[in-house]
Amino acid sequence: MSSGIENISRGRFAINLVNAWNRPELDKAGIGFPEHDARYAYGREWMSVVSRLMQGERLTYKGEHFDVRDYLLRPSSLYRPRPLIYVGGESEPARALVADHGDVWFINGQPPDDVRGLIADASSRPRTGAPLRFGLSAFVVARNTDREAAEEHARLLEILKQDAPLRRQMAANTDSRAVMFQTFAQHQPHVGSNGGTAAGFTARGAAGVFLVVPVAAGRRTTGTCAKAGGASGSGIRTGVVGGEARRGNCCPHGQTGLSIVASAMPMS
Repeated sequence: MSSGIENISRGRFAINLVNAWNRPELDKAGIGFPEHDARYAYGREWMSVVSRLMQGERLTYKGEHFDVRDYLLRPSSLYRPRPLIYVGGESEPARALVADHGDVWFINGQPPDDVRGLIADASSRPRTGAPLRFGLSAFVVARNTDREAAEEHARLLEILKQDAPLRRQMAANTDSRAVMFQTFAQHQPHVGSNGGTAAGFTARGAAGVFLVVPVAAGRRTTGTCAKAGGASGSGIRTGVVGGEARRGNCCPHGQTGLSIVASAMPMS
């Protein structure tokens, strides 16, 4: 199915590999819930098998978790060797996995200085093939003034309190070794999934939710420059576009290889 979607979309399909943190999801599927590093070992083996199959290789493989015999996936991609593979997670096994096998590291929302350190660590690791690319989950509360943005953020935080029982239930089912939740705890409070507003960006004059466009480290990108509080000087390039990418000047905010753009989506 994924190979078919890859061709229907003309090479725009991607896989996001998450190595599980929510116990009920795996228990109810009959998979069980191995300890943290064992789940990443499973994900590493899965990726090594699936990546080769999606590149059109007829594969025979026997490992700890998978036994594949003379297996072939059709159709293969008409547009590139295989779809992009995103990898989430910030633990050491996650970093090693994305450096070895991933195309894009999807980083949870957190302050720019922390993001810059994560990118530097991943970029320093040896890998073969194309340079690793990066994406950041970063939500923006955009209003006409900083005061209006702060007031809206405060209002959303009050609404968030209504979810306290659900968050306690989720915490009870969460692997305590999942670094994602350790990161969230350091940057409370925030609104939104995967760190949401913890990245600390604000924007004036446009309503939008920031979406991620990953680019390779050191590569220039295009987009209309916009002010993003906390981003200037952080090594993160930011730009605002009206619903689709437009060519323009690259925002002069460093060369880390992380690009964040916003689409015009009202937040009310």
